[in-house]
This record gives sequence, structure tokens and C-alpha cells, in this order.
Amino acid sequence: MRNASRNYIKTASWLRVLTSLLLSRISCLSSQCIWLRSPTSPPAVKDKYLPEILRTDGETAICGTWATERHSGSDIGGTVTTAFRQDDGSYRLQGHNWFTSAFGFKKFMGIKTARAAEAPTGGKGLGLYLVPSHIDDDWAVGNNLDIKHLKRKLGTRGLPTVEVDLQGALAYEIVPAGQGLKAMMTALGCSRAHNAMGAAGVMRRAYMESLCWAGNRETFGKKLIERPMVQKRILDIAVQWMAGSALAFEAARSFDDAAKDSRKEPWMRIVTALAKFRTAEQAVWCAQKALELVGGNGYTEDYATARQFRDAMVLPVWEGPEQIQALELMRMIAGDEPGDRLFLEKIASVRDPLPAAMNGENINLSALASTMERSFKKMRAESQKVELVADEFLHKMSDVLTYALLCEEAAWIYENKNDGTKLLICRAYHAHVWPGEFAAPSFSPGALLRHFNHIVQSEPIPPGPGSNW
Repeated sequence: MRNASRNYIKTASWLRVLTSLLLSRISCLSSQCIWLRSPTSPPAVKDKYLPEILRTDGETAICGTWATERHSGSDIGGTVTTAFRQDDGSYRLQGHNWFTSAFGFKKFMGIKTARAAEAPTGGKGLGLYLVPSHIDDDWAVGNNLDIKHLKRKLGTRGLPTVEVDLQGALAYEIVPAGQGLKAMMTALGCSRAHNAMGAAGVMRRAYMESLCWAGNRETFGKKLIERPMVQKRILDIAVQWMAGSALAFEAARSFDDAAKDSRKEPWMRIVTALAKFRTAEQAVWCAQKALELVGGNGYTEDYATARQFRDAMVLPVWEGPEQIQALELMRMIAGDEPGDRLFLEKIASVRDPLPAAMNGENINLSALASTMERSFKKMRAESQKVELVADEFLHKMSDVLTYALLCEEAAWIYENKNDGTKLLICRAYHAHVWPGEFAAPSFSPGALLRHFNHIVQSEPIPPGPGSNW
């Protein structure tokens, strides 16, 4: 695990969420302590605390990102917590944290942004500090962390979130002043990729709950799963799950690529913002539809669908809501960063090698790319309106990228497995997002229903022409 790629870790997060979103979140939080491995992290601190996070004997220390303060919210540059250097090289933090996760475990720690005394205001004055829950080697003497309030949350109640005052809390600088904001933003990017993977897991769980209930529930002499309208709803969830998974895994892959090559960081920032936004919305929708399908029972705490829906509601909020992701996207496509060019290059890299059997998808992607290129040019020409159209670009770009990634997966499976399932899903997603637009090839929703049993039993669908499968 020490040398495991983050992609692997995020895949594990996706698997854990099939049981509980909380397990995925704990994995996400602890992965943020990757900054302990930073070259600027003191060796003694690294040697003491990193092994505690990597333990597999049930005594693992849980980690969290503590970046939100009462007055500033997502504006991390407004942090007022102050770090005072001590004679032994450690620091004492004076301030507070508004949303403090991973608090209350037997052993835990947080990475906290703080401003060194005499440091400039704004993001340029921030460093990143490790704050352990205890100050002794035996984890017996507590740090100066004063809980002010336990949050009463709608969901994820098994993961405590508190308001905490840091009253001279012992801390260690792991990223120096001036570099802390960038480090925390990278950590949040990792969290956004985790968020997307968790959302994909929620969608998969919603799909499984729907299948299990419909396959066993009998009404008016028929099992629910035999009714076309129920089959259609299950397929709707399946399409969103597969689409969201394609986007989530692209975000995870981009994070691995950026870790190996810093030139790929701009694409990582773009795709994590898109994936975090779109998959969160899809997860809430899928969880809601699964609950509705189960009916009155699904609304009770006796069934998993109620908790799944409550927990899913946090996904659009964690690591920044839609507007924050839109602003992050605008930084990458409307300023000095070449985000618009990178986006169009990605679409072209998917479109150009598509097989002849997917000529319709080639036409669609070309039309979508041309539309986006015109939108990018107009946006740059009217730079004063950037913030007004930020959410519009977030929606459009996430839809186009998701469709392109489905095309990419469909092409590989079509050519290597002689299986048309993902191509059918790809066309269903296209018809859902752009009904009547860019409509090559033609698609009939009945094509999905005709292959319902193949899809839910994960059996390959022999490729066929157009919608006549």
C-alpha cells in the first residue's frame, strides 16, 4: 500500500462505498496526509506519524483536512488561525476550525492551514501544519483542542464533524508559509476525485438495491422487475451509474498522471472539478430513484435506501458546491491557463481513433467540439461576463466529457470484446442529454429495454446496426 497509486486507493474507495459512504470518506480523509511525505516535512515528524496512518492492525490513526473557518468558508486565503514557532521547531496554533472531520477517533490528526506570525495576509502567507490529537508518544495526553459544538448533520452521522478551537494546539509545519494554500488546494483536488469515486459507488449501490428489490417484490401477480416501466427506471439508473463511473475514473487517472508529470496538473484540475460536480448530482438522483422504487419501505430506516439517500445529499456539498467548482473551472479556461485548448484536445483524442462502426459518435463529438469551441471564443471575447456563465460551462463541459469518455470505453469494448453493451449505454446517455440534437446515429429507447436481461445480468450484447439491436 505504501507504493500504491492513488488511482488504486480511489478504486478501493469506490468499493468501500458499496457498503457505506462513511468508509469511503475515511479513506479519502486519510489520503490527504500524503503531505507528510513532502520534502519540507521534518524527518522526525514523518517518521513518527506516517507509520501511524499506514498501520493495518486496527490501530490506524485517521486524518482529516481542516481548512474551513467560520468567516471564510471555501475562501481558504481568508484563514486567520495563527502559527507561533517554538524554540524546538514545533508550532502552537491559535484559532479555530468550523468543519472538523475525523474528530473523536482513538487516534486522529488533521492538516490545517494557518498563518505564521508576521506572515502577509491572503493565501501567500499560509503554511500547512500537522495537528495530532495527542502530544505524547503513547497517544494518551490530549492536544489543546476544545470542541465547541458537534454538528447535527442530515447524513453521514457516523463520521463526527465538530467546531473546534485550537488553544495553543501543538502542530508541526509540513509545508512552509507561502506554499500552504497551493498544497491544500492539491489536497482538495484529491478529495474531489475521491468524492467522484464515492458518488459512483452510491450510484452502483442504488442500482443494486433497485435490482434486488424489483427482483423479489411481487405485486398484482407479477414481480416488479417484469414490468416495463420498472425496467426502464432501473436502466435509467444504470446509464447514470456507468456515465458517472467513466468520469470518476478519468478524474482518478488524471490525479495519478499529474503526480508523475506536473505538466498534466491543469487537466487534473479541470477534470476533478467537472467530475466532482456531475457525479454528485447523478448520485443524489440515483439514490432518490432507488428509494422511490422501493416505495414506503425505502423511506424507513429499516432499509438501506433511506440512509443512502441522506448520505448522498452531502456529495454536492463536500469539497465545494457547484458554484465553487464553476469558479475553479473558470480559472482554468478563462484566464492564462490553456484549459479550453486542453479540453478540445481531449475530445479530439477520443474522437479520431473511433472505429468505423462508431461513425455516428464521431459526427456527434465533432459537432459538440465545434459548439464548445465557439462558446470558448465568445467567453474570452466577453471576459466581463465570465462569472455569469461559469455554471453554464460547468454543465456543458461535464456532459460533453462524460459522453466522450463513454465513447472511448464503448470503442474499446466493441473492438476487444465484441460487446455492444457500452455503445448502447453511450447512445442512451447521448439521447438523454441532447434529445433531438446531434442525433447521429438515431436511437430508440426501446433498444435498451430489448436488452434488459443482458444488461442486468452483465452478459455481452452482440453488436448490431444502429438501434436495431
